[in-house]
Amino acid sequence: AAATIFTIPIFVLSVFVQDYLGKGLTMGIGIKE
Repeated sequence: AAATIFTIPIFVLSVFVQDYLGKGLTMGIGIKE
């Protein structure tokens, strides 16, 4: 149970981080081009 309490927020956070970085990279490439 303790593992799940930490795993879910970390998983959700990683998804948001990847989405944010993905958008940032896309925007950065667009600006460079």
